[in-house]
Amino acid sequence: MTSQEFETLLKKGTIPPVCYLYGEESFLLDRTARSLLDRAIDPSLKDFNFNVFYGNESKGVDIVDAAQTLPMFAEHRAVLVKRAESLTAAACEALLSYIHNPATSTCLIFTGTK
Repeated sequence: MTSQEFETLLKKGTIPPVCYLYGEESFLLDRTARSLLDRAIDPSLKDFNFNVFYGNESKGVDIVDAAQTLPMFAEHRAVLVKRAESLTAAACEALLSYIHNPATSTCLIFTGTK
């Protein structure tokens, strides 16, 4: 799916529970992730309902814990994992069961170059 097709999907109000955005163009990745975040969470409640992780620094269990946390005073929360291609095998293993049965109130976004 192209970034334009994805933007169209978001404009229709569809917020995916898990999303992997990838490509060499970091500007497009950031823009698309920001667009998704803007639709998923209320900016005034971002401090309560948004977490950022980096693949090369994070444990899968920490990402899953954040994704399973219920949103506070909102319908959705978002968890962004940057540099997802750098996640360790152990982190990917921990995330796998969550990805198969994601929380409907969370939008888990992975971004990476691959």
